[in-house]
Amino acid sequence: MAGNDEDYGEFDALVESYDGYTFWFEHGYHATFRFWRAALPARSAVHPYRYELVLHEPSGVRIMGFDNAHPIHWKSGKFTQRSPHADHWHRDRSDQGRPYAFVSISQLLEDFFQQVEVSLANINVSPSMVAVTSTRSQDDE
Repeated sequence: MAGNDEDYGEFDALVESYDGYTFWFEHGYHATFRFWRAALPARSAVHPYRYELVLHEPSGVRIMGFDNAHPIHWKSGKFTQRSPHADHWHRDRSDQGRPYAFVSISQLLEDFFQQVEVSLANINVSPSMVAVTSTRSQDDE
């Protein structure tokens, strides 16, 4: 298993802090967070975590994101390769995904927020959050 989250304590704490929340930036840009633990990790998984962290335009279109919803194929030189693991990130709107080396949930969040800053800087939007909202139901809390 990868990384520093073997005891799941960090995962549970971070899920409580981020899962189901939307972080809002200027002009309606926003980041959404979904985390869950897979009952049975997929054969290609190196950890039992499932996640989807996405930066969206005001219209809801994905700008950039990290997820492990599916293995990816990516072009490397003349050849297309299939990632042995589902962890990947989409660096921009048109990127079909590239492998992401999952280390831990905390490193995933750090990498995501770093890319949020880069993506927002490229479109002249401040990375300072203006609001946080929850999409969690009362039953989830």
